[in-house]
Amino acid sequence: MRHHRTPKGSGEGSCSSMPFFLANPFLWFSLAALIPVALHLLHRKRPRPIRFAALRFLRTAMERSRRSRRLTQCATLLMRVLILLALAAAFAQPLLRFARFLPEGRRVLVIVLDSSASMQALEGGVSRFEIGRTWALDLLQGLREDDLVAVLAPGSGQPRLVFPPVSSHREVIQALSELRCGWGRGDLLELVSDCLKREEGILRGVELHLFSDFQQSDCNLSLLAEIGTDLQRRRGVLFCNRIARGRPGSCGFTEVQFMPPAIIASGNYQARASVRSSENFSGANVLRLMQNGFEQGQTSIELLPGESGKATLQGNPGESAEGEISGYLELEPDSFLADNRFYFSLPRLAGIPALLVGGNGARDTFFLEKAISPGGHASTLVIPRRMDWDSFLSLDVGDFSFLFLCNPQTLDQAAVRKITTFAERGGIVVIFPGENQAVTEEVLRTFSCWEKLSLKAENLDSESNWNVVLNDQNEVMAKSVAGKLPPPWKLPLRKRLKLELPAGQMVPWMFEEGGPFALSAQLGAGQMWLFSITANRDWSDWPITPFFFVFMQELIRNAAGARQNSLITEVGGVLPLSWPGRETEMLFELLAPNGKTRNLALQRPVEHAAFLVSGFDEPGIYSLSGGGFRRLLAANVPSREGQLAVYGASELQASAGKFPLCISETPAELLEQLSEQRQGRPLWPLLLLLAFFLSMLEVLFANIRSRQKQPPARLQELLK
Repeated sequence: MRHHRTPKGSGEGSCSSMPFFLANPFLWFSLAALIPVALHLLHRKRPRPIRFAALRFLRTAMERSRRSRRLTQCATLLMRVLILLALAAAFAQPLLRFARFLPEGRRVLVIVLDSSASMQALEGGVSRFEIGRTWALDLLQGLREDDLVAVLAPGSGQPRLVFPPVSSHREVIQALSELRCGWGRGDLLELVSDCLKREEGILRGVELHLFSDFQQSDCNLSLLAEIGTDLQRRRGVLFCNRIARGRPGSCGFTEVQFMPPAIIASGNYQARASVRSSENFSGANVLRLMQNGFEQGQTSIELLPGESGKATLQGNPGESAEGEISGYLELEPDSFLADNRFYFSLPRLAGIPALLVGGNGARDTFFLEKAISPGGHASTLVIPRRMDWDSFLSLDVGDFSFLFLCNPQTLDQAAVRKITTFAERGGIVVIFPGENQAVTEEVLRTFSCWEKLSLKAENLDSESNWNVVLNDQNEVMAKSVAGKLPPPWKLPLRKRLKLELPAGQMVPWMFEEGGPFALSAQLGAGQMWLFSITANRDWSDWPITPFFFVFMQELIRNAAGARQNSLITEVGGVLPLSWPGRETEMLFELLAPNGKTRNLALQRPVEHAAFLVSGFDEPGIYSLSGGGFRRLLAANVPSREGQLAVYGASELQASAGKFPLCISETPAELLEQLSEQRQGRPLWPLLLLLAFFLSMLEVLFANIRSRQKQPPARLQELLK
């Protein structure tokens, strides 16, 4: 592409300037306009005298004919001159420049190549990233030696690839050629805005080129107007080059849950996956569960365009397995491979410490202990510890995962504060009422999760049977209980707490006659449970039914890893990780899936706190070692990247406000817009159209003139 300097007389502040020409020699052809003028002067005819007796009528007719002939001759001459001038000007390629154009002199280009995970989507068999890189490399051709270029790569491991701008074009081309697409989010406009604020003087008159699919999860369009205002001040121009042509047919993981979230000894686990398909995908897909290189199972999922499907697979860690259980869920390949795998790592627990507190001694916790640890060797390997109420109030309960309060004596401010702190740190609190009547509406409303709870004690007919049913069939734990013991569950009741919540709040466990059987609510990082009947036989015979045993087993099973830090994160994320030992500063070694190692110097405020681990640049299983211990961590592509939802040209322009964007979808369109911004708007198409229009008018006037060569009709009648 050739670049031409603008005339030195064109000012920056004027609204418009006179056109300048790319091919000045063609202006000499405008002298051809003298030819019709000369021919007109040479062929002028003087009036010839005619002898006739009655001259009065002849003079009048001749004057009228002469005036009409002069008018048509002048109009025809003018059009012929204008036709030649328009053609000469068109071949000279005039360009009209307005106030908003790039300044002359050295060019400053900032190339922003989106390197987020969504750019790995295929367009016609080629990734969007490769299309954008080829497009950007083509833009670098034809630059002058003193032109400056910078490269930003949001979403890659090095977002400021070449910044500030440099004049070494070979360095820029090499950096672009070696760049690889990332696996995380890009935060495209945040990076651009930050770089513009950091560099002031050198970015005046900047050409800011965004090569992106403009994925909705990576673009904060509210920043476009701010960037446009900044560029107006710098006399720069923003080019939005849309790589995405459509939404490829694909499907990927949106959510994966593991039940239990930790492996209890050698117990099995379930992987529950939610898979969403794009608008251009329909049909069946195969979901596989892989662990240690071996397939644990597979199932088929039927998907409709734009909808989600769910599937569950069973995993077996094996008897001799030690440490974390790692692997991945996998879908069939499609046009976006990045989200076809979900990596996981599940911690292994030797046992779950649970504290059982009885307000009136062991009788309040007897059946509960038998249910969660029958014979002392339950499948969940819960390690229960019984305690009276006074000991509970004086004990530090931070080392337990579960806190069962059965018929509490008093729930004063100290007890409520202790329970709240335990739950907010990730513990599970289970409260059973009793004859001590400490579980009141006033006390429970002090917990932030139950501020609008209403309750009252209700005496029932002796040994009346009440059925417990499921009000929410999709609740995870409810489905687990129903799978082992189908509802309804019949309970003989003598007394209960009648619980009421504001309308609109879903309660999975309900009495068939009305009222919640049990409530659960999130409090901080933990969970609170409240039952309407006791854990002993004072109010019902529930503790001696199979339903009691199954319910307690599943409650513990589904919340087994509540106090454990998750070992699964996203690419580019930060993972809080508990670590044994009392050190607050440690040096770790992080081994990536590609075999590269990285040293991490991490700190934590206190010895029981978590270290914040980062450095996850790609999906896969990582190994973190330090202080003689080793943990396996899993990183995945952010689920939002797989949505492949992009912004269109109209949405980009609307978000920019009054600042006009240059939006292109092909390299040719970009070069045309760039030429207009650096040189001006071409006028030759309009000039050719004007010449064509004038030629049509000239033919029309020429025909009128030829008709007027005949004598007027009145003169012909007079001559007769």
